[in-house]
Amino acid sequence: GPSEATAIGNILVQILALGEIKNIRNLRQIVKKSFQIKEFTPMDSEKWNNAYKEYLKKIK
Repeated sequence: GPSEATAIGNILVQILALGEIKNIRNLRQIVKKSFQIKEFTPMDSEKWNNAYKEYLKKIK
């Protein structure tokens, strides 16, 4: 997503709450049309998956 996704998301959710955007689908369309989207993928997904499994064990 956009590099400033957190700030953009906060602003758009506030606009959504005010009723200026109809729904989440419209919000996502605005983001797609307004910003260059870059997808980030973990390089070593097995390492991330294992870390997530350990996290889940610890929070149970």
